[in-house]
Amino acid sequence: MSLHLSLQEQSAIDQPPGIRAIHHQLCARYNGDWVKAEHDMMEALAETIWEAQRYGRGLDVNAYMTRLRKLVGLGQEEKARLNPHEVGLMDTK
Repeated sequence: MSLHLSLQEQSAIDQPPGIRAIHHQLCARYNGDWVKAEHDMMEALAETIWEAQRYGRGLDVNAYMTRLRKLVGLGQEEKARLNPHEVGLMDTK
């Protein structure tokens, strides 16, 4: 249930940008069945969380969005996003 709430909140505020459109496209694919759509999206979210925990790092928004985009037939975005855990790191280099 909490993953559904997470996805609904992400979609409502379109964060990361583009997730709302993906959510809408998947809902349309399943004739408005948002539960099925979100189950597909949960796989991407769960894999991203697992990967972060497994490798001891923050969530990779680029990997997450690539997984979500693949669900609707899109590939990796052309421009990488700054991950939240990387904010400030660019200033130290």
